[in-house]
Amino acid sequence: MTEETISYPIRTARSIVSYVRDDVASFVGTSRVISDEWEEKNDIFGLFEKKELKLGKLIGSGGFSDVFEINGFSAATTSQSSSPKFWSQQQHIDRRIMKENAVDEHGKSKYVVKHLKVKMMKNMEKFCMAACDLVVEAQYL
Repeated sequence: MTEETISYPIRTARSIVSYVRDDVASFVGTSRVISDEWEEKNDIFGLFEKKELKLGKLIGSGGFSDVFEINGFSAATTSQSSSPKFWSQQQHIDRRIMKENAVDEHGKSKYVVKHLKVKMMKNMEKFCMAACDLVVEAQYL
């Protein structure tokens, strides 16, 4: 499967990130379910770049996103990744633990990844809505 690549200029990308962050903060601020510390909660997730993931089969697909099994992680070390300086100590620990435990004793994937469909980037308004939806969904998990 070949995937089309779409990218925005850095200034536009930063503007989108800011918009999504503000929109999610507004939603979370009025939520009775999601904690006010949602940005702090994000610090506990082990972050991986797409190139570090060894994706397996497609598990599901929705209007905005696709979900794939993670069969493992690339052998790239943290220092070879482009953003390790932004990770917290907890994120470094979580990355190591996830890499060491990607599959169970029967070889089945323990993790999945959900990411926005490339077609979402063709329309900035839909992309922002889909990104907000994905961030808010992650807060429930």
